[in-house]
Order: sequence, then C-alpha cells, then structure tokens
Amino acid sequence: MKFQTILIDPPWNYETYSLKGKHKSPDNHYSCMDFSDLCSLRVEDISDRDCTLLVWTTSPFLERCFEMIRAWNSRIIRDEGKEVKSHLFRYKSKIEWAKVGKNGRLKPGTGHHARGCSEPLLIFQRGNAKSPVKGVGKIPYGVVMEPVGRHSEKPMVQYTIAEGYMGRYIEVFARPNGQIPREGWTFIGQEITGLDISDDIKRLSNSR
Repeated sequence: MKFQTILIDPPWNYETYSLKGKHKSPDNHYSCMDFSDLCSLRVEDISDRDCTLLVWTTSPFLERCFEMIRAWNSRIIRDEGKEVKSHLFRYKSKIEWAKVGKNGRLKPGTGHHARGCSEPLLIFQRGNAKSPVKGVGKIPYGVVMEPVGRHSEKPMVQYTIAEGYMGRYIEVFARPNGQIPREGWTFIGQEITGLDISDDIKRLSNSR
C-alpha cells in the first residue's frame, strides 16, 4: 500500500544531563529510537512516487532531521541503482507551531540557548506532488497558534494541514489523541497497533 501524504513525528532520542532533565525527557513518556534506527526506516516503501512528507522535529534535532532524509534518499538511490531526482524527497518549506498556554500566551519550554516555544513541521515532496493551492486545499499560514497538550502531543490542526495535500494519508508513530477514526487515514505506531514500527511499515508495504 502506498500513501500520497505521510505525517511523521519521529521519537527523537534526547541526551539529558541531569535527573531533572531526565524527568522531562521524551523517553520518560514513550519509547524513543536511536538515530541510526530512524535512518533505517524504509518509509519509501509506503510512499507513493508523488508524495508529500510532513516531518515534525525540534530545534535541537533540526539538522538531524535533514540527515535522516538524506539517509532515506541515499538508500533510494542505492536500491534503484541510479539517482533519479524526482524519486528523492526534497525540502519545500515549513510550518511553525507556536505553543500557547492556558493563559493564551506563548508557553516557553526548555533549552540550553533559547527556551523553545515552537516546533517546526518540515515539508518534503517527491515526484509530482502538488502544493495545497494546486491540489485540494488552501495554503496554510507559516505559523499556527495552537494550545499545548500532553507531552509531545501535536495539535489537531496537523491533520487539516496534511489534508490540504492529496491522499491516501498515513500517520507514522501515531499516538491516540482523539484523532481515530478519521476518514481517509491510516494510523500506525506501537501505541496504536502494538507492533514495532518497522513491522508496521513492512506489513503495509506488502498489502494493497
């Protein structure tokens, strides 16, 4: 099974330097993955040749996110035996989620250089994937102001953004947050299917 729009929130493995930091670390709330394992994910096996890839990251992992995409592209080239640029994921733009607290103001988080109060959703495409204005939706603003939920929970507007692109839609590393069921979507992740994410991807790549 191939998908035209893939939404993914990689469980980045943060390095912490204190017990206080460990308490706030993602792996205290859900299972994280080593960077090498994220690079090994065969997302291209469930990606349509014309695909939009929406990837959540954070400021500390911004560079790592691009490295991960380059690793996926390198594997595509290796598997195909040649470089076909239209088959590779190319960076297009980003949307910034500005986190709003209960008081309606920006909610600052942690950080060594700046206290983060936003997260970027990076937009990659391959093939002849269209932008929302040329597809089925409207171009969203580059910043969305949405309330903060539980740890690492993303705002529901992410689905509206994704649905501006062509679908079949899939969320990888999905966690239950009230989004299921949602018409036209497939959700995979250990908290949804009980399977390892690599097994989930393999299962879908072998189905029609």
